[in-house]
Amino acid sequence: CIKRCSTSKKVETKKKEENNTMNIVSLNVRTLRVKKSFTRVVHGKKGRPEDKKVFLMEEMMQNNIDVVCMQETRLADEEMDISIDKRFVMFNSINIIGSKIAKSRNGVGIMMKVESVDLSSLKVHRAEEKNEKGEVIFQDDRIIMVTGTFIGEKMLIICCYSPTNGYEDEKKAEFYERLEYCYRRIQNEYKKSVVMCGDFNARIGENEDGLMDFCCGRFKMLGKTNDNGERMIEMCRSLNLIIADTIVRPEIINNHGTWYHSPSK
Repeated sequence: CIKRCSTSKKVETKKKEENNTMNIVSLNVRTLRVKKSFTRVVHGKKGRPEDKKVFLMEEMMQNNIDVVCMQETRLADEEMDISIDKRFVMFNSINIIGSKIAKSRNGVGIMMKVESVDLSSLKVHRAEEKNEKGEVIFQDDRIIMVTGTFIGEKMLIICCYSPTNGYEDEKKAEFYERLEYCYRRIQNEYKKSVVMCGDFNARIGENEDGLMDFCCGRFKMLGKTNDNGERMIEMCRSLNLIIADTIVRPEIINNHGTWYHSPSK
């Protein structure tokens, strides 16, 4: 999702003249935990490091990617914030309470190139609660936000991971309420440029009853919108955001395209 902007054409022109663009990617990494660091996992003629963080850094350099928003990082407490090397930094939000199994679920993170952000302006926002002693007693492992100056422009980048469609309504409602609450607490100066990336487990179908007016473009999936899709649309309408994937048709290269869950066809 991106922020609606009435002066979008002017902004794009200015960026083009200054060669001042940013490439932001959202990716469900299905864990960043490592068993054997820096060994190779071979797939066909090519391979990738067992440490996915190394693989991500390689891909970011090769494809000129500035920021990667990651879901299902499943990292441990000590891996909350990582300065990987002089070129990259990474921030995570994970479950810090409960059993080992509970701590190893979900998790979201944002990895970025140091050259793309003014580190002195960078601030990490997590959905957490503290006790009277100032100790963190709860930290949401599905939401993380960063604000800062990226390539000369103040920006808010949000990474989130929604409960799947099969979760109880109460859990899904709780996620979206917390996401909206955290968003509204961010200073307005960073809300002129907003990018919300995530695995929403949502499906956007036909525009029934005009629910998608003002928050969707003309490129959508066939069929009906699922429950998570409806919740996502409601959030975008409430926060004045646009679902970016519906504005431009995804370019399919080498048999890659937008993934969707087969049972929800």
